[in-house]
Amino acid sequence: MRSIRSQVSAAFLLFLLLTVILAVFSIGELAAVNRTSQEVRGRWLQSVRLLGDLNNYTSDYRAAEADRILAAGPTQVARAEQNLKDLDLHVAIARNGYAQLPHDSRERSLYSRFDSDWAAYHGLAAEVTALARQGAMANARDTYVGRSGPAYDAASNALGALTELTVSRAQAASGRAAERYRSARWVLVAAIAAAFLAVVASLELVTRSVSNPLLALAARMRALAANNTTMDIPGEGRADEIGEMARAVRVFRTNAIELARAQEGLRRQAKLLQRSLDQERRLSNLQRDFVSMASHEFRTPLTVIDAQAQNLARHEGRLASGEATERAASVRRSVRRITEVIDSLLQSTDIDGAAALQARLAVFDPAVVIAESMTLQRESAPAGQIEEDLERAPRRIVADRVLLAQAVSNLLSNAVKYSPPESPVRLRAWGEAGRLFISVADEGRGIPEADVDRVFDRYRRGANVGGVAGAGVGLFLVRTVAELHGGSVSVRSREGEGACFTLEIPLEPSNGASPAAERR
Repeated sequence: MRSIRSQVSAAFLLFLLLTVILAVFSIGELAAVNRTSQEVRGRWLQSVRLLGDLNNYTSDYRAAEADRILAAGPTQVARAEQNLKDLDLHVAIARNGYAQLPHDSRERSLYSRFDSDWAAYHGLAAEVTALARQGAMANARDTYVGRSGPAYDAASNALGALTELTVSRAQAASGRAAERYRSARWVLVAAIAAAFLAVVASLELVTRSVSNPLLALAARMRALAANNTTMDIPGEGRADEIGEMARAVRVFRTNAIELARAQEGLRRQAKLLQRSLDQERRLSNLQRDFVSMASHEFRTPLTVIDAQAQNLARHEGRLASGEATERAASVRRSVRRITEVIDSLLQSTDIDGAAALQARLAVFDPAVVIAESMTLQRESAPAGQIEEDLERAPRRIVADRVLLAQAVSNLLSNAVKYSPPESPVRLRAWGEAGRLFISVADEGRGIPEADVDRVFDRYRRGANVGGVAGAGVGLFLVRTVAELHGGSVSVRSREGEGACFTLEIPLEPSNGASPAAERR
């Protein structure tokens, strides 16, 4: 397997080798420049400096020789002779220093000529000084002009030729050093450029072979985390670590696909289970609703029956014929109501909203039904004060007599139940625009503002009805009856100031159903 580690290591080793070669080459070029510069500094600059000193000292020595001849007093003579000694020492030092430097044959030849010419002149200059010290100034001046001058000129000419040769060779060496420096600089620039290109190539290799494939695999892993299993996986055929990672990602994708399938199966099973649970919960709620509604509807008639039975038992043999007949009729009405309620509840196998009841349409006088409901309510709750206004009530309606009676009874029962004793409950019925309106108003505890919008929901009771028995299905049944007939029910209430419920039902069915059809 071609390991990325080996590839990257080889690339970095190559880069290191290139760096070492560049460093060695650079050091060699710098050494060559330094050698050339060292030659200029150590040989030519020293030679030029020493030859310059010799030119200065020799010319000063010639001038000091003339000063000795012209010296007038002992002080000037002593100063001139001391100057000659000093210059003689400086010339000797410069000559010795120049002799220590390396020279070629031409330079040595010119220096030998200068050395012999200077020795000849130096001897003549010493003779001029001796003649002047002896007082033979005329002879000293003749020697200074006649023989010493030409000898100095010969030495000066040899020194000048040597100086000119040295300066020209120093300039040539300096030019070679500058040229070597320029050559080394361009070579170093080229080497640095080559190194830069090698680095760029290495980075490109790492980016294309390592970085980009890793980023691509990371993107695939993120896609797998997002449940996207349709993407391709690059690099599976590579024989390195990237290939191993790509094959591992492929395994992850396969597992993710299997996991997604398993999760889908679990979701389907969960849906089926949830559907079964909902069905069981619905059936349980239907059973509970049926019991609640039946008990709610049976309670009032049974109370009337019980009260009339007790009265008959207490006044057995003492009741007038008409009174006994009236009480028996009241018992029969209550029994009939229970029977009608049972019939209505048994009409449907599912108690849920308006579909839970079936209307048995009939033509009847709604005022009579309302009056019967008020009579039952007065008998079941004698303490309640019900005031009615039925003068404007219509005399004909096509509706379900039993359901309408149930709705009115529920409204009256709630008004009496949630009102203080002896508090009036006002029932008013009237017809308007082809509709029957029945309003029941009380002065009881009212409904909290937060519960007004939901008071017609099943099992929903106001927050202020604690201590008063109830299942929360009475107003729900009223709304169901209203909607079954194509009507509605509304409420206006303020907590502590009572409530007013208004039931609205069309006088004729909107779907054109015939009263002869007892069931839809």
